[in-house]
Amino acid sequence: MEREPGYARVLAGSVLVGVVAGLGTLVFLLIEHALQHLVWGEREEPGVTWGSGEWVYVPIALVAFAVAGILRKLWKLDGPDPNFVEEMVSGHAPLRESLQRGVLALASLVGGGSVGPEAPVAGLGAGVGHETARRMKLDDEHSKDLTFAGVSGVFGALASFPFAAPIIAMETHAGKRFGSYGRLIPGLVAGVVALGVLYPLIGTPLLKVYDVGGQEGLKAWWLLVAAGLGVVAALLGLALTAAYGAIAALGARIKDPRVRAIAAGAIVAAMGVALPLTMFSGREELAPIVAGEAAVGVVAAAMLLKVLTLTVSMRWGGFGGAIFPLLFIGGASGVLVHEVIPSIPMVVAVPAMAAAVTSMMTPLPLMIVILVTLLFDLRIDVAAVPATAIVTAFIVVHATGLKQKVLGEG
Repeated sequence: MEREPGYARVLAGSVLVGVVAGLGTLVFLLIEHALQHLVWGEREEPGVTWGSGEWVYVPIALVAFAVAGILRKLWKLDGPDPNFVEEMVSGHAPLRESLQRGVLALASLVGGGSVGPEAPVAGLGAGVGHETARRMKLDDEHSKDLTFAGVSGVFGALASFPFAAPIIAMETHAGKRFGSYGRLIPGLVAGVVALGVLYPLIGTPLLKVYDVGGQEGLKAWWLLVAAGLGVVAALLGLALTAAYGAIAALGARIKDPRVRAIAAGAIVAAMGVALPLTMFSGREELAPIVAGEAAVGVVAAAMLLKVLTLTVSMRWGGFGGAIFPLLFIGGASGVLVHEVIPSIPMVVAVPAMAAAVTSMMTPLPLMIVILVTLLFDLRIDVAAVPATAIVTAFIVVHATGLKQKVLGEG
């Protein structure tokens, strides 16, 4: 890599951005935890039977989503929410707007919305990078470097894996700039620094969350099964994508953001009272399903209803990330596969379906493989299982033209 004018300043800025991104991630997670504890008390393991929710969920969700709707109207944020991938590629992420959407996300998360924290904290990281570059008076390209570094810092800290955001960049952006180390190095610097800030304080929330026997060695026939599950996940992913689009379009008919957000809160509350597994990000809610504590019918219902709560939480007024709810949907479908065909072990069915379904709706296959490997504590050789399922699903959906036929997309 040739030395660029001002590149040393970019690297120095990426260190600063990494520190702030690590601290910002910590602060956001602590605020989220404190508010949820204040509103919900000590959250017990979610109920795994029909009607196991409580009626207090209704006012909590309604108030939280009403606040989100009012703030959207007040801050004029009723347009499409930004995607953190687009922000880190474009370099445009005004800090004030990132902070405002962070508040919307907190309201959604505290209200039991089916969203994850990854989108708001990534947006905050992008905003920090953008603002740092502005104050350092960097040019447009170097401003993109630091915006990218901000997102890299957040994901490096959250996943305890500094390569996370550079991998996302390579998956989503084919520009010449990302073909060199020009932008990847600032991202790695920020990711390492942010991890160094966050890990000593709270460790990592993404390692060894679920036990599916991931330390068992890979067997060759698992790859054949994973390929078959990839086909199933592709079809399921297309169906879920179509449902997501239809529900989002229905919400778009409600023009007032405050009314739309209250409607979202009512749906989240109703689903929560009926089946609490449908609420929140799904990270904790998937655990009792993987542990075999829920009946097959309940698992199937939770998987399908999660699509409803995810869509209204994200598209009807709230804000947050889709990755963890999608991993819940895919993981639950994997448990169903194991229940229907017990000869397919959990270590194959759950990671394969979780990864492939999530990748169908969030096209970040390499990043999803890494997350699934971490969450399910898979041996590195067993990581070939979710990778095989993802590859097969992508072939089925894209190489065959099935996506265009089903969804009418190019």
